[in-house]
This record gives sequence, C-alpha cells and structure tokens, in this order.
Amino acid sequence: MNESPEPRPTKRRWRIYSVLMAIIFVCSIPWDLWLFRAPTPPTQTPKPDGKQTYEEFAAAVMSYPYEASQARKDRIVKNYPKLAVGMSKDRVAELIGDPDYSGLGYGPKGPNEKWRGSDWTYWFRKRDNGINSFDPVVQIFFGTDDRAHWIVPSNIDGLKEKDSFASE
Repeated sequence: MNESPEPRPTKRRWRIYSVLMAIIFVCSIPWDLWLFRAPTPPTQTPKPDGKQTYEEFAAAVMSYPYEASQARKDRIVKNYPKLAVGMSKDRVAELIGDPDYSGLGYGPKGPNEKWRGSDWTYWFRKRDNGINSFDPVVQIFFGTDDRAHWIVPSNIDGLKEKDSFASE
C-alpha cells in the first residue's frame, strides 16, 4: 500500500492562522489600552457661589411646615417670566432673589462621576425636612459655566418649565 504522508500546511494557511491569532489577541486587549486616545482633560473644580447650603437652610428653619414670605413668593412669580435659559447666577438673583439653598450637581453615578454644575432651590412651602414631590418649589440648574440651562417650577400655578431643549 502506498501511504502518502499528511500534507504540510501551506503558506496561505499559515497567513490565515496568523491573522486570526492577531485578531484574537487585539480583541482581548481592553479598548482603552490600544486606542491611544488623547488624555481626557481634567474636570473643572466646583467653586462655591457663596449661597447657603441645604444644611444651613435646614438648620435655619425652626419648625415645619416651612412657608416663604408672601413678598418672596410674589417676587418670584412676578419675575419668573423674565428668567431665561443662559442667564447668569447674578442676573437670576437680581430678578428673584437669593435661593433658599445652593447645591453642586454630580453625575452620572459611578466611578466616572464628575461635576456637572449647580442648582438653586426656592421653596414656597415645605411640609417637612424630607422629600415631598407635592411641595411648591422652583429649581434652577446651572452648567459649569454658571449659566442657567434648566428652570423647573413644580406645583406652582401659571409657571412653566424652561430648558435649552424645549421647542416653542
């Protein structure tokens, strides 16, 4: 019987094998290591705006329910139509006064969380020290440039939300 030896792999098969192995190797490396992206610029550090914090506001409220003065509520409602997306913190304060408190906003939650801006809160009435979605309030969200990008009244008749994405 004439047995022929097994054929040896051809050069073409070796090339295909090498390419497949290279693809498997490249796919096993984490994307961040081989994309060679430019380094991410450092995130901007939040700067305090000098307004009171929630903790200071809560400590100043002697008892609940908290109710803003009628003059304060009237000023906010009267000047609310003048508020606009893109307005500076100084201009907002000129129109409707200083907020009850200011906070820094971070997100998204997780290991890559970064500073997104800040928010000002104006309570008309607050039932207790907890969260209550039925209490009348105006919240203004500012970007890292300290310009308003979302103005949100809740449970206040006649006031409508203003944001940079709304189509009129």
